[in-house]
Amino acid sequence: MHFSAYERIDGYWVPELFHIRNWENETYSAVQEGIIVTRETYGASQGTRDRSEADGDPVQRLVVHKALQDGLMFIFNNGDPLLFNPFASSVFSAMQEIRRRGYLRNPSDAQTHLALVRRPIEIVSRLLSDFAQKGMRVVGGKAHDLAIAPTGDVESTTGDAV
Repeated sequence: MHFSAYERIDGYWVPELFHIRNWENETYSAVQEGIIVTRETYGASQGTRDRSEADGDPVQRLVVHKALQDGLMFIFNNGDPLLFNPFASSVFSAMQEIRRRGYLRNPSDAQTHLALVRRPIEIVSRLLSDFAQKGMRVVGGKAHDLAIAPTGDVESTTGDAV
């Protein structure tokens, strides 16, 4: 499970994504004892899979803030990363091209962001629904989206903001 929150660090609202799990690895084939909780944004901003308790230190949090100000976009997923990542990369690349051409409608609108993050999940869910053997589908069912602004305002196109 992923849980996101904003933290106030030196006058800035900095987002954090917490990865909460009891799976041994990304194959989702074995559960381990205990729950692991890691902060994901600092390691992701550095392009490493390494995570430590220091990732919550103010210095690391400000590195995340600067990376976001410089245009970094985080891509996190759960469910089936090996299927999700190729579609997510393709969708995000296409979105960058649409933006480069000046065709992007409402680039700062929450609706745009919600559709962007939901689309790869919908593609993988449909792909598995159409082609995977019964009982082998890890990603499926209704996709959910929820945007939470630093102000606390929430928005969802899937009814999850209530």
